[in-house]
Amino acid sequence: MGRYRYRYRYRNRYRSYLVSRSLWSAVGNLHSSFVIRH
Repeated sequence: MGRYRYRYRYRNRYRSYLVSRSLWSAVGNLHSSFVIRH
């Protein structure tokens, strides 16, 4: 059970990392488009 819990926690951390990465890429795209517009 402990191994399963560790794996689940690791997967959650990886998912949060992916979400933050996609969020930052979206922010970067918004910023670049904003700079191009202005």
